Amino acid sequence: MNWKKEAENDLRCYTKRKASLNNLRDQILTLRLEQESIKACTADSEPVKGGGSKTEDRWIDNIVKTKRLSLAYSATRRIVALIEKGLDGITEVQKDFLTEFYIDRHDGHVERLMEKYHIERTKVYSDKDEALYQFTISMYGIIDY
Repeated sequence: MNWKKEAENDLRCYTKRKASLNNLRDQILTLRLEQESIKACTADSEPVKGGGSKTEDRWIDNIVKTKRLSLAYSATRRIVALIEKGLDGITEVQKDFLTEFYIDRHDGHVERLMEKYHIERTKVYSDKDEALYQFTISMYGIIDY
């Protein structure tokens, strides 16, 4: 496994994953509210030859969707928490470099870091590489990448 690529991918997806937690939570809540309304509905006609009713089918589909979204929410929440713990294991300056390069990248990120830290372009890249290395160790505990 290429731990450097994994770390870069985790950092690039961090903001989107964090935002998705709110969306997933809202979708789960909506499905639970729909489930309550399905329970409150009167039953359709009786099932014929062992088949289920439309209401029963909707209710089962709703349960499955809710469970899948709940699992996705839990996994995403854990990944976000792990990334945050990885970021907590590095310095603020290193976080700044990783934020500019991966988490919240915009045009001119190298120039901003050059100006902010009064360093040359090559130093920006070497500091970014060091920050990524330290994050990788903090996140995965892997030294050889």
